[in-house]
Amino acid sequence: MINKEYQFKEGQVWEYETRIGEESSKLTILKVEEYPRGQVVVHIAIDNVNIKSPTSEDSIVTSIEHLPFDLEALEKSVTKKITDNQPIPDFKDGYEVWKLFFDEGDAGVFSTSVKEAVAYTEETMEQE
Repeated sequence: MINKEYQFKEGQVWEYETRIGEESSKLTILKVEEYPRGQVVVHIAIDNVNIKSPTSEDSIVTSIEHLPFDLEALEKSVTKKITDNQPIPDFKDGYEVWKLFFDEGDAGVFSTSVKEAVAYTEETMEQE
């Protein structure tokens, strides 16, 4: 239950400070959640990225279905809102896995820039 008004709302699409070569990438707001002690988590999906992945069919992943972000970190990353009413892609599976680990204290949220989170995601995929 959201008690405050936040600039991020489900279905919004934003431009953000991207990595070089991914300037057309955008992020979509999937969900905004408040947790005890005032933590606000904004769940996003990202499209038009070029992440090297040895386990994907083309060795490249072009989207990230779910990343949880600290509100302030996301606010510092976005540059321009594109739309307010993008259909929300299905992120249930990734969210449920994250939530299970988060509730057990074994997962967190990104407090870095979106650009750094995309780079981290690529590093993680390269190690698989």
